Order: sequence, then structure tokens, then C-alpha cells
Amino acid sequence: MRHWALALVVLAACHSKKTEEAVPPPVEAPAPPALPSVSLGRTALESSALVLARVESATHAFIADEDEQAIVEIDPEAKAIVATTKLGARPRDLLVLGDGRLAVTLPDAAAVAVFTRDTKGELHEEKRLKTPAEPLAMATDAKDAALYVTTGASHSLLAFDAKLEASRRIAIGREPRAVLVHGNRVYVAHAIENYVTVVDAAGEVTTAETDNLAACAPDSHC
Repeated sequence: MRHWALALVVLAACHSKKTEEAVPPPVEAPAPPALPSVSLGRTALESSALVLARVESATHAFIADEDEQAIVEIDPEAKAIVATTKLGARPRDLLVLGDGRLAVTLPDAAAVAVFTRDTKGELHEEKRLKTPAEPLAMATDAKDAALYVTTGASHSLLAFDAKLEASRRIAIGREPRAVLVHGNRVYVAHAIENYVTVVDAAGEVTTAETDNLAACAPDSHC
């Protein structure tokens, strides 16, 4: 009798093990398909905390909200917020790139993040460019051959090529801020200096005192 009881226990254990092995794993729900992206139309070649961009047939405003660490898209005609994208880091400046993506400088993260916008207004980070400390302002040339970024704490000017690959880092004066491109020169303003830095196509750095800028011709070297 004892042998029969032992055999029944072994059979029950084997049956339980087979039952456990036969239970299929839970099936994960498939991720929802990604929405098609919308190419933004730029209205300026220099960055700002507020930029206007063409979204299909409308013009929307994109705002870098430092307090909320977010990018806010507003439809001025409807007087409504379209979307708010949390970044997890403080944004400083925004710039619509020539390919329709939106770039934002993240000073505390030492990076420039590049986003695409979908048809619902949500922004999706597609690329992140590492930079020296405190990236602030951005500008592109008219041909989209380069993206320039100023970095405040590391007082430098960065250049990225058309594929957003780092191509050059140029040391400039203290506390650089706004940057713009005119012809084959890049101009950088400074927060605590009385001059503008001028960088030519070869990377040569000169300065022009702001007191004398009114007397400078557009194509001069001053």
C-alpha cells in the first residue's frame, strides 16, 4: 500500500510539472504604430527661446519653458496649446533645422537634442549631440551645410556638418551668447565683452569692438 501511495505522489508531481511547463508565456501587446512625422518649415536661421515654424498650412509657436523643462507648442490662431513635451532637462534655445526637425540646447545636460514632430503634435527625440559645458545658442548657414552652437561656460563655438557630425571646435572669448551666419563668416555676441567674435571659413578668429560696428561695412573684416 505504501508503494502505491508513493507512486501516486510521483505521478501527481510529474503531472503538475508538465502542466506548469505547458502554460504559454503571456503575449505582450504590440506597440502602436508610429505616427508619420511632420516636417516643420523654418522662419529663421538663428535660435531663440521662442521660434515660429510652419506646420502644414499654419504657423505655430514653439517655446522653451525652462521652469517646466518642456517644449510647448502653441497655435496662435486657435489660441490653444497644441502639445507639451517634457524633456527632463532645462531647455534654452530652439531652432528649426533645414530638414524640418527641431533642435534644442540643453545647458545642464551638455547636449543638443534633435526632435521630429508627429501628426498629433508630439515630439520624439531622434538624435542627441554631445557638447562641451553649457550649450546655449544655435545658427545654421543658408545652405544648411553647418550648424553652429555657442557654449557659455566652455567659451567655444562648435560646428556640426550637414549630417550633424561634430566637425570643429573653436575657442573664443568669455561668455559667448547669440550666433549668426552671414556669408562665409560666423558672428558671436558675448554677454560680458564689448566686442563681437568673427570666425571666417578657415577658422581664423578676429574680434570687432561693438562701439565700432556702426562704421563697419557688411563685407569688411572689422
